[in-house]
Amino acid sequence: MSADPIRPRTEPEPVRSTWDDLLAGVKTPADWLAHKAVLRRRYLELIRDDRKPARPPLDLRTHESVDVDGIYERRLISYAVEADERAHAFLAIPYGLTGPAPAMVTLHGTYAHGKEREAGLEENPEKAFLDHLARRGYVVIAPDHFVAGERTPPEGAYETARFHRKHPEWTAVGKFTYEHSIAIDVLLTLPEVDPARIGTLGHSLGGHGAYFLAAYDERVRAAVSNSGCAPFRYNTKVEAWARDHFYTYLKPIRAGLLRGELPPIDMHEIMALIAPRPFLDLSGLNDLIAGDPPQLAGWTYRQRVLMLMKVMDAYELESAAPNFAFYAHGSGHAAPHEVRMLMYGWLDKHLKPAAATAAHLLPDNRFANLGLASAVSESRGVAALRDAQGRSLVLTLLLDLSTRGSLLVTDVDSGETTQVDFPESTRSDTWAAWAPYASLLSANGRFYTLAGKTLLEFDPNRRAFTFHGVPAASETCCVDTAMADGPDGRIYAATHPNARLVSFDPVTQELRDHGQLDAAEHYPGSLAVDAAGWIYAGIGTARWNFVAFDPRTGVMRPLLAESERGQGSARVSAGPDGAVYGEAGGRHYRLHPDRAEPVEAAEVPAAVPCRAGRFTNRTAVLPDGRRITVHLPERRMEIEGPGGAAREIAVNFRSGGAFIASLGVGPGGGIYGSTSHPMHLVRYDPAGREITDLGAIKAIGGGNICAFAAQGAALVGPAYPFGDVFLFDPAQPFAPEQASAPNPRVLTRFEKHITRPRTCVAHPDGRHVIVAGFMDYGLVGGGLGIVDLQSGQTTLLTHEQVMPRHSTHTLRALANGDLVGGTSVHAPGGGHSTEKEAILYLFDWSRRQVVFQTVPVPGAEEINSVEVGADGFVYGLTAGGQFFGFDPVRRVVVKREDLSAHGEVVRHSLGRSPDGVVYGVLGQAVFRVEPVDHRITVLAKPPVPITAGLAVTGDRLYFASKANIWSCRL
Repeated sequence: MSADPIRPRTEPEPVRSTWDDLLAGVKTPADWLAHKAVLRRRYLELIRDDRKPARPPLDLRTHESVDVDGIYERRLISYAVEADERAHAFLAIPYGLTGPAPAMVTLHGTYAHGKEREAGLEENPEKAFLDHLARRGYVVIAPDHFVAGERTPPEGAYETARFHRKHPEWTAVGKFTYEHSIAIDVLLTLPEVDPARIGTLGHSLGGHGAYFLAAYDERVRAAVSNSGCAPFRYNTKVEAWARDHFYTYLKPIRAGLLRGELPPIDMHEIMALIAPRPFLDLSGLNDLIAGDPPQLAGWTYRQRVLMLMKVMDAYELESAAPNFAFYAHGSGHAAPHEVRMLMYGWLDKHLKPAAATAAHLLPDNRFANLGLASAVSESRGVAALRDAQGRSLVLTLLLDLSTRGSLLVTDVDSGETTQVDFPESTRSDTWAAWAPYASLLSANGRFYTLAGKTLLEFDPNRRAFTFHGVPAASETCCVDTAMADGPDGRIYAATHPNARLVSFDPVTQELRDHGQLDAAEHYPGSLAVDAAGWIYAGIGTARWNFVAFDPRTGVMRPLLAESERGQGSARVSAGPDGAVYGEAGGRHYRLHPDRAEPVEAAEVPAAVPCRAGRFTNRTAVLPDGRRITVHLPERRMEIEGPGGAAREIAVNFRSGGAFIASLGVGPGGGIYGSTSHPMHLVRYDPAGREITDLGAIKAIGGGNICAFAAQGAALVGPAYPFGDVFLFDPAQPFAPEQASAPNPRVLTRFEKHITRPRTCVAHPDGRHVIVAGFMDYGLVGGGLGIVDLQSGQTTLLTHEQVMPRHSTHTLRALANGDLVGGTSVHAPGGGHSTEKEAILYLFDWSRRQVVFQTVPVPGAEEINSVEVGADGFVYGLTAGGQFFGFDPVRRVVVKREDLSAHGEVVRHSLGRSPDGVVYGVLGQAVFRVEPVDHRITVLAKPPVPITAGLAVTGDRLYFASKANIWSCRL
């Protein structure tokens, strides 16, 4: 057996190659800058840049716009590149940008429809660079090459003969580089683009196009070339750069190439002109050169690696080594997965903030997402129709925690349901911003609603939204049935909270704001049109009224004298006789343009069917008489025929889950929560680490249990919208609809005095529960309700007996049994507030009366939460994030601190642990109140926004983030 040969030790030595001419004679950075100027002159001479035409005005035009998966908008645009030529491109703009974004010019290879491939519309999705980058948050322009796509010459794609006849002394490379520079001009017209963060990326023809552009235009801050061209040297087919047919890159150098003379500049020198700006080159060592055997081409591309090594020397001279990289692989002329990841990562590193690519330690693991509480959605209006093809359709509006709403289109005969998202402009992290409260199935066959402030038009025949716009920026929604077909063909709606009358013309798509129906009221709840073409509105809730409007003249007038108005809402409806009738305060009227004529109830005919629908409506009737009932939380639809026969179909859709309105600790340490829209009662078992969606309490509908209190073995909670006080026995099955023994069951209802509850507290005596909140719609103030769980006796103290024209928003019991309450001066049901500052009061339990009151935070209008510490101190938090400490013995405020920087105040922001420590939550923080000095210690910043609190048990604090329950280890 022969011995292995001995390999002697070697020392590192320079890699010598012909590419060393890049830095020939260059010793210092100053030498390099001087040589770089020479190279730039040679480059511009190579492409004959001095022969380019004058740059014309852009005259940018948009020809179409397409929504792509709700992620970005793709526009087909054109713009002038010569006085008689226009370039066409796709332009992608991501949705949800929070400021100017990085932008890219992406350049396609030699494909007939290159921009379509960039957009992912044709073949080979690995090269859909526009689509990939737009999904990563880049604004992207992908132009057609100047002899392809929309500009393919009659001779065929990539035939340049016609170009050379027009510009005999210019070059194709000069032409496309110049046009790609104009694409940057287009980007710079967009407010979404950050001018300091523009890059380019290309493949094949676009690959060398990318570094030609970056060398030409210093506005390019980062460049990526994939499968770019072979260099001039070590290239047996170098004449192809100046061939006499098909695509001729550099026609003026043909004679020299035929003599065996290469141009005075090569690819490494052009690439080096990009320095110190970031440049990444990716290529296959087994790429091909047309006409060459693979081995010969392989030698060329291995020389290209040596060439790139020399480019690195130039970057080092400019102290920019981290800004250059290359990757050589064995996948040929392609853009495989690892290549794409390198390209996109490189661009992210150099064009996005450092945080976008920084590595991070794991976040504080004290937070845990316990899961979705209730995966249900609420229907917000139902309409039934027959489309132009004769299909029987049911339209159902949705509400859940998705970032934008949607409409379900159900074909009741096929059983198929299609979910159509609201337009992107309605997207919001707050569902209330796009929630629909009213809708209209118009006589024109289209369906209308207001998603928050945005009016939407849906065409059932096209299964698409055909218009969206904001008629009045000050408004938040349209409620009840305040939508109607106008006599002029316009769609009319009355809005909340400023009672504005708006309209939309379906033909011209013009929106119009006609003005305010009432200067003080907030809730216009109905619209109707008479035979003379006047529109009437019914308004409330603090002072009812009727208002008449003439769409021809714009005249608007109230119809009731102030003495005829009262607390409540007026409603209007159209009669079969062409008149409009109104009802307010139990009185009936026939409405005229200048007056409301009192009539007897018997004189009011049955109203003609109203095309507008409330958000609470769950039923509709098809033209063939079939009655539809939608049970959206159960994902089913009931179809009842005219003869009474019924069947059900499943309604399938995606849901963002229901909003969690409140959390509390129940008997045995379980965590209970209530969702809203729709209401479901949920329970989290800390020991079993399991969420149980117990289900709906149908009497509550879309409302919620607003607060919880555990008294002995019972869980008690008051509910909106009627103020019912429920008692739930966790030891028994959840059975709210059981007739004989419902669980939970209603203990009492405090009628109009506590319609919007906000707080519930168990008294230390072990038998009483106290609830409080806001009064009914249109009223100001709120009562205090006391329930004796042993005797069943209830006691109501009105706001006049507690704190006149205030509502008690939060309550806690002191150790001696007295109560401490915090008020709100607001009237969320449309009442007219009169008070200016929230009050903290002490309530003597034995005498059932307030014995002390103070303003703990001057100027604050609402005390959101109070809690009592183990030391007896009272801690509070106002709606504006102002924290205070109060000594109930000395009856003085001992501390104030501004916590508003930690985010929004949420419902039930303060809570007490079993050992008496007070904790709190704000939208962006969990904090503790230190027992001795009342100092605030921020414990942690949650990874999600906190939207509702607060339950503390064991060593964990529980809160809600939208539809999910979370915990924080204390």
